[in-house]
Amino acid sequence: MCSLYWNGKDRNKTKIVDILNLYSLNVRGLQGAQKTKKVFNWLQKFDKGIILLQETHTSQLDEKSWLNQWKSPIFFSHGSTNSRGVSIILPKALKENCSLHYKDSEGRILIGKFYIKTAKISKNPQLRNFYFNARKVFYSPKGC
Repeated sequence: MCSLYWNGKDRNKTKIVDILNLYSLNVRGLQGAQKTKKVFNWLQKFDKGIILLQETHTSQLDEKSWLNQWKSPIFFSHGSTNSRGVSIILPKALKENCSLHYKDSEGRILIGKFYIKTAKISKNPQLRNFYFNARKVFYSPKGC
């Protein structure tokens, strides 16, 4: 578990332990309202991590409904209503610190950009190494 906290006045209130957790799921299509509701209810237990969805089979018409249900930032790259489509669902803690960097027109590639402001890292060297290695992977001075 990564002990990571916001630095500042609200440090004791906003622990961002799960921010660096990534969850990936092939949902095999979320066109039906009933299936979308079931999947979203199940995904609620991961709401503090970053959720990567593949094969969403969504269109632009689904965006408003998803945003209303999830109440946190979601990035979309739509394919067709019967194939492709990817989404990134971010935790509420990253709401102010995220943006869409790139999406393709085929529903296969989606790159979101997020950052965690000044953070205090645990004294545990393994956790500190994890954080700095993750930073190297996700931070690209040329691309972002």
